[in-house]
Amino acid sequence: MNTITYTSFEYQIGGSLPPDAPSYVSRQADEELYEGLKAGEFCYVLNSRQMGKSSLCIRTMEKLQAEGIACAVIDLTMIGSQQVTAEQWYGSLISSLSNYFELATKFKPDWTNWSSTRERFSPEERFTEFIEEVLLTKITHNIVIFIDEIDQVINLNFKEDFFALIRGFYNKRAEKSAYRRLTFALLGVATPYDLVKDKTKTPFNIGKSIPLNGFQLHEAQPLTEGFSKEIRNPQTVLKAVLYWTNGQPFLTQKLCRLIVTTYNDIKEGKEEEKIENLVQMQVIDHWEIQDDPEHLRTIRDRISGNEQNALQLLGIYKIILQQGQITFDNSPGQLQLRLSGLVINKENNLKISNRIYESVFNKDWLNGPFKIRPYAKEILAWEASDYQDESWLLRGHKLQEAKKWSANKNLSIHDHRFLNKSQQLATQEKWENFKRITFILGIVLTLGSTAFAIDKYQYSQKLEIKSAYLEKKLAESEKKLAESEDNITKSENNVDALEKELTESEKELANFIKDQVSESITAYEKYISRIEQITESDRKEELYRKLGRTFFADQEYSRAIEVYEMSYELAKNNNSKEGIIESLYYLGHAYRALGNEEKAQEYFQKGEKELLNSYYSQYLTQGTASFSGFSEQGQLTASLEKFDPTEKTAAHRDLPFGTRVRVTNPKTDLSVVVRINNRGPARKTGRIINLSQSAAQEIGLTKKEGIIRVQLEAAED
Repeated sequence: MNTITYTSFEYQIGGSLPPDAPSYVSRQADEELYEGLKAGEFCYVLNSRQMGKSSLCIRTMEKLQAEGIACAVIDLTMIGSQQVTAEQWYGSLISSLSNYFELATKFKPDWTNWSSTRERFSPEERFTEFIEEVLLTKITHNIVIFIDEIDQVINLNFKEDFFALIRGFYNKRAEKSAYRRLTFALLGVATPYDLVKDKTKTPFNIGKSIPLNGFQLHEAQPLTEGFSKEIRNPQTVLKAVLYWTNGQPFLTQKLCRLIVTTYNDIKEGKEEEKIENLVQMQVIDHWEIQDDPEHLRTIRDRISGNEQNALQLLGIYKIILQQGQITFDNSPGQLQLRLSGLVINKENNLKISNRIYESVFNKDWLNGPFKIRPYAKEILAWEASDYQDESWLLRGHKLQEAKKWSANKNLSIHDHRFLNKSQQLATQEKWENFKRITFILGIVLTLGSTAFAIDKYQYSQKLEIKSAYLEKKLAESEKKLAESEDNITKSENNVDALEKELTESEKELANFIKDQVSESITAYEKYISRIEQITESDRKEELYRKLGRTFFADQEYSRAIEVYEMSYELAKNNNSKEGIIESLYYLGHAYRALGNEEKAQEYFQKGEKELLNSYYSQYLTQGTASFSGFSEQGQLTASLEKFDPTEKTAAHRDLPFGTRVRVTNPKTDLSVVVRINNRGPARKTGRIINLSQSAAQEIGLTKKEGIIRVQLEAAED
């Protein structure tokens, strides 16, 4: 604890302020906690460190005691949580409460006898007996038990039973009036879910959460007393301080202390400039050295110190740093980041808490923790290219090493996207030529329907057999190699042999492809010609659209454009609204993928006009939405694309593939534009759309909600 006395006024940095401290700042939380506990409500204050929780506890307890309410504070750091048994832990609780309320004296000689006769009880039973037979009997006033540093219980294997007891004490009020005199206040750095996951045991769904926010200007007025005699315009100085700290208690007290120790005279009109210089020189510059008492380093360590969650928290923070804010979805990652104190929830949006944090934990700092990734250089370069330069994506050994390193880690959405794209590219490059040939085979099979009885060509039969053989052989070799690499007891010679076998299989496939390339090109031209020979215009249009979707899924956008231009003309002649809308939208998507935004917008606008003037406009309505996440990644969609949860896509039962829809959450007014690339949800679910996880996050739809009500509209860029 560091304090400085200035004209008999103390600013305190760190630690708890005594009840009569002149620099104590009363906030809305003071009144809410006092009134709640006085009324017998179970209350909890869960927030980041150095927000004034302990000082709030001391001040509230003093006010309650003045009202005749018996109070006790148990600091769980004094009991411990490492290698402590339930017997020891509950015993310490009983001992602490007994000492606080001087129960041994009030119980006189019966105290020892009471303890010894209950040794056969479980720790929880003994604590319950203590509360009911001793505490509520010997203390006849209302009782409030403050439990500070409640996060100390997180690693206890019996923590849920403790919270179940607190809930049980609350529930007993209905049958035993004595329990109406007992309530608890829990304070600490944790989320309710961290503390207890079982909804039947948690007391947090019957308690009152007390939000603890930063100092507001009208609340912080007592702080001016320390420098008002020497500074001509203390209000302007205080505003400048809050401009940088946003009322964060530790930082606000620290800046006020620095003002009285650094500047004894701040001229009028220079207040903001002086405070900015003070913040820059005494707080931001070389912050890791100047951070005494420790505050900024505590935030840093809470975010990057946990290897399992660091990338996830840093990834969320990176998005906030780039965008200014993100929708608060109550997800575990966002809750943990909020508990670090680095961000706050303001109007259901997560924002950086204050300008000091934003200046310290900036883009340059963020690159440091991210260097723990074995692919740090590659992902930064890929992001710098606006995710376009595929040369930075991982391949081969680097990709395998990255996948092993990332196992069992909570990754950021950036890392997920980078590794997924790397895996997709690796697979794509390995099978690119193979897919080109087998794609032609697929067209043959499509055309080979009963209606048209189109036979496969002899070279296609040969291709099917040979390709299937090589694909199977290559897959078997890769599987054996993966199994051998995972089992460290196998010899390196076996691994080398399998790698050689894999290489030979790939060479054989490559040579075969080389021999067939010219024949494949000719085959493609033949099948286009064959489609043209079909007399039924609607069937011809349908085949072209399927072909276009296949090319789009394979990222062959130029060919997709060629095919969709043909399907568009056919659809117009057929008066096929589905064909017209799909063709126009996919032409827009393909041109956008090729970087021609002007052409893309031209086709999007045409598609939107057709959509709104067709019967498909009836599906632009209100209803419920769900979402699909990484568990379904890679699954084939109805449009022949592989599902990617990081893309803004959606499934709809009726809208044409490629349709661009704006999905809005009416509660938050947040919206996202998605591309329809799949069918669903099932009609029996009653939902009208199923979003990708990335799209769902944009409108605040998370696992916690599961489904939300949304409005569908045309995109209208």
